[in-house]
Amino acid sequence: TMPGAGASYEVDMSGYGALPENKPLTRRGAGWTDSFSTVIKSVVGSGILALPVAFKETGLLLGTLLLILMAFVSLYSHRIIILTIWALREQGKGPANGKIEYQDISSQTFGSIGEGISAFAAISTQLGGCIAFLVFIGENLADSAGVSPSMVVISLMPLLAAMALIRDAGWFAPTSHIGNAALVLAVSTVFWYGFTESPPGPLESYDQVRWTGLPIFFGIGVYTFSAHCEVVSIEQAMEKREQFLSVLDMSFMFISVLYLAFGALCYMFFGLETSDIIFNNLGSSGFVVFVKICISVALLVQYPIVLLPASITIESLCKVGDR
Repeated sequence: TMPGAGASYEVDMSGYGALPENKPLTRRGAGWTDSFSTVIKSVVGSGILALPVAFKETGLLLGTLLLILMAFVSLYSHRIIILTIWALREQGKGPANGKIEYQDISSQTFGSIGEGISAFAAISTQLGGCIAFLVFIGENLADSAGVSPSMVVISLMPLLAAMALIRDAGWFAPTSHIGNAALVLAVSTVFWYGFTESPPGPLESYDQVRWTGLPIFFGIGVYTFSAHCEVVSIEQAMEKREQFLSVLDMSFMFISVLYLAFGALCYMFFGLETSDIIFNNLGSSGFVVFVKICISVALLVQYPIVLLPASITIESLCKVGDR
């Protein structure tokens, strides 16, 4: 049910996602598992590395409650976007292939002004995220490769350019699996280091509530749970689009557990010595090099997923593309 101005709109799910007979599918859509993996890759990025310091600033109890609250609010906002797209499709708005983009939602709900604001926000935030990824990858691989950060980024340009040509989020599934595997390896390595080198102490030895850390936790939390533009493209690529809400729900449950475990345990490993970036707590051993490589791989495959909404928005403004 979509709320409106004094009314509600029921989304009819029968036959959902079907295309007109004159617009047949040219490829099989992404399945549930592939979409689940892609959503996780679109959400989980470098922000996870800052969660331990967020727990240090707010305490274990308050940090846990805030993370759960932010996960719920973020999931709710992502669901609203998808439900709005479904309602617009049911009303016959948007292109025949059902590909309603993020700026289309703003155009239909707030007019041309809303569309302009949405386009500016999508382009600036998505491109800003891509630039941040490249800076992170360059700086963290430079030491291992023995070259400057700029050389690392330049050497990756052919691969980045090739991935930027992908126009269907369904093709991100294989690289998302690789990125998620790299992320799991990085998190597992940090856990192994923590439990062997600096095991957690009793719960009473840690701060439980520190209200002064609320601004820091809010800033980190908003960044780590945001993929509002990306989920639009991922939903479009599903073979059975009516299943996407279950994909969202399960993805956010998994991500919340991952964030809670990583943030809380790393704070318990290193206590008040928890660094702003967890790399600094791993010393100069091979652990930190391995974790940096894994995180860099994860961000590399996340790059085209984050870039796609910005590319689509720019093409729409320039009146080019397949719309």
